[in-house]
Parts: sequence; C-alpha cells; structure tokens
Amino acid sequence: MVSKVVIIGGSYAGVETVKKLSKVGEVEIVLISASKKSYFNVAAPRLLSEPDLVQDTLFATEDTLKKYAPSGRFIHAVVTAVDLDTNVVSYDEVGKGSGTVTYDYLVIASGARTPSAAFKLATSYEESISALEKLIERIKSAKSIAVVGGGPTGVESAADIKVHSPEKDVVLYTGDKYPLAVMGKRRARIAQSKLEAKGVVVINDTRVLVKEDNAVELPDGSTKSYDVVIPVYGTSPNTSFLPKKVLNDKGFVVTDSNLRVKGYSNAYVYGDAVADGLGTIVDIKYGQGKVIEKTLRHDIGGDGSKLIDFVPATALTMAVPIGRDGGMGVAFGWGMPSFLVGVLKAKDYMIPKAAENF
Repeated sequence: MVSKVVIIGGSYAGVETVKKLSKVGEVEIVLISASKKSYFNVAAPRLLSEPDLVQDTLFATEDTLKKYAPSGRFIHAVVTAVDLDTNVVSYDEVGKGSGTVTYDYLVIASGARTPSAAFKLATSYEESISALEKLIERIKSAKSIAVVGGGPTGVESAADIKVHSPEKDVVLYTGDKYPLAVMGKRRARIAQSKLEAKGVVVINDTRVLVKEDNAVELPDGSTKSYDVVIPVYGTSPNTSFLPKKVLNDKGFVVTDSNLRVKGYSNAYVYGDAVADGLGTIVDIKYGQGKVIEKTLRHDIGGDGSKLIDFVPATALTMAVPIGRDGGMGVAFGWGMPSFLVGVLKAKDYMIPKAAENF
C-alpha cells in the first residue's frame, strides 16, 4: 500500500524532507508551500551589499520536488488549518481558493519568520525579495544605520554594510553584554573588537525598541533616529494553523524524542518549528536531520530502522563572518580560526553551493 505524505513548507527543511522520503520507499508526496521558490536566506547579510546575487539564492520549489519525487504534487497555497485527529489539511490555494487534502502521514516543515521578511522566508519569496530590495535601496542613500540584534545575523549585517560602505555610520545594538554572547565572554569580546576594528559602533547592555524603520526607543523612553533601522532579532514559528494543544507558549511544536508531534504517531516536525531545536542550519541538517530520517524510515518505510532520539546540541557550532576575510567561529564547542570562517563563509556566504541544498 502506498502511503500519502503531506509536507507543509517548501524551504530548506521541506526540501530535505522530500530527499529523505525518496529513501523510504514508494510514497505519494504532496508538498504545500506559500512560496513558489525557496530562498537561501543564509546569504541575506551579503545580499544587502551585493544585490546582483539575489537571483542566485532563489530556487523553484516545484522543480526541486520533481527532481527527487517525479510523481509528487505541488500545491501553491497557504495552510489555514490542520486537523490532526482526522488527518486533514485545509489551505487557500493561490488564485484558486480554499481546498483540503488528506494524509496518512504529515511533516510540518513550515519554518519561522523574522521581524524583517528580508532575512527569512515568511510567506512568498516575492515578499522577502521585495523587503530585501527596499532595504537595499534605503541603505544606499543612508548615512546612519542602526542594526538591532547582536546575534549572528545582526553581526554579519552590520559588518558587511560597514565594510562595503565605510563612509556610513553603522551602529549595532546587541541587547546583551556583548555581540555573539552565545559564544561565551572571551569570544564575544573578540567579536566586539573585530567589529570595532571595522568601524562598527557597538552598543551593549541597551535593549531598544524598534519604533519605526528609522527610529529606536531607548530604555529611558527617549527616541533616537537613524536613516535606516534594521531589526534582526528573534524568530517566530509559522504554526498558527496548528491546534494550540500541540504548541508551547511561544508557538513552537512540542515533539517526542523522535520528532513526532506529541500525542500523534503519524505527524512529524522538522526545522525551525521544533520546540527544542536550536534554529541553526547545523542543528536542522545534522541534529534533527538524522533523527527525522530514521523516524520516517521506521514509521513509513517499515524497514526496521533503529530510532534515534533527538538531543539538542550542547556544543555550539556556527561560523559568523565579520567582514569579508574572516570572523568568529565555533565547531562543536571548539574555536574556529578566523581564516577558516573566511574560507567557509565570509568569502561568498556559500552562495555558489546554495543549489546543493535545493
């Protein structure tokens, strides 16, 4: 009997699910995505200064589906509801109206969104690219720029803008004791030194509220204006279509140790929407990836695959360019030389290899 698998989401995790299902056996795949193209958003900080590369970060979702599952069906739609008890997904198909599809198995790979659509695919790729292009044009004419958020994307964006346009005043509000605080005090202080050496003004211990696209509110209630304010902090899961009983208080999906939706043996979560996930590409590809593949092969393929428990990584792995020749990196808790960050990511943000993911 052929099992019908519905995948919600056409970005990295959704595409990876299609690849993994191709190893399961004979399955009928239906992929639902609000966007017709996937977006290699890892490169967003570099695109701010090299907009000619935008098209190199977009990949037709249906083409990818057909590549790995020739008989697969693509539905260009926004999912509006999922009934986990009756195995029904409801959606609004672009240009066609509402519809439903049933499933034997469901994979939720709907991802997450950021305050600015330029940095992560929220709905359609058109929305993200439009937001990106508008931001690029504003940056071109700006003299003063504030980047709000001291995580990897904030650090990368502030550094790349300053290196590309040294005449601009670039300020980074980290909202923490240091930029890249997740790397620990010693490495975070080095990151700050690297940013300051590039000419970025780093402001720590000050949580600001983005009031408009050109102003921030300081803790004392006063406001400070800039030509451009770029919010790059926090992510929110795209899970509003799911019943609240399977979500935690932040909207992420609660799973069992094998990435099944808690309480449902035929529904799975993969990617940014996982409650215990780290929200990094490394965690999704190597941490969650091995687990979800074994679970799908065990449950759907019935090939006797041994299940693997998902354990969120405690040893950090990330490479954060600070400019174009290096940056800060950690691999499984061990420091990564700046030149290696340059080779792995800072040089081209992995854009030439982006197609390998889609």
